[in-house]
Amino acid sequence: MPGPRTLTGATDQRSIGADTMGASQARSQRGSLADAARPELRDRWYRRPMMRLVPVFVLALVACSSDPIPSDVLGSPSDLRTAPGTYAGYRVSYPCSGSWVNVGVEGVGANPVTTLADITRVGADILAALADVPSVFGGGGYGVQCHTGVGTGVDLDDWRDVDRVIARIGELLGERDLSLQVGISVSGIPVAAHD
Repeated sequence: MPGPRTLTGATDQRSIGADTMGASQARSQRGSLADAARPELRDRWYRRPMMRLVPVFVLALVACSSDPIPSDVLGSPSDLRTAPGTYAGYRVSYPCSGSWVNVGVEGVGANPVTTLADITRVGADILAALADVPSVFGGGGYGVQCHTGVGTGVDLDDWRDVDRVIARIGELLGERDLSLQVGISVSGIPVAAHD
């Protein structure tokens, strides 16, 4: 029968135990040994690793739903007076389903704007035409708008200015005889959250 073990130069983690390991590591080792001895726990939690995230999802859901973020949008959709329909050189449509766009303005002219560079250029021209509207805070570029296809957009934070924006966009598209869709999105100005 062998005698008692002595340490001579080599380090044996099991004999050192919690003296050199952190307390959390020692608890973790004890917990994993206990779980290994109870296969019903191991099978339930380790076969379904997503189950570990359920409490996190529940907590996030409660936290997000109990503290609504105030809206910085002025006015309301009822302030929009322009009716959907066709006007001189453009068409207005809303609501826009499957999109973040609230109102679509589509030029019905003979000159289609199809290249991304041209769409971006016309978007910049539209933003320049709206420079005196204080609620316009972004837009231009290109992307999916109210209808299928690519167009440009305008972002503003006041529903009371939407009629003026529609008229200006329609006027520009009509004067240039352009076929291009422009999406109007009404939302709060995005800002970084600081806690």
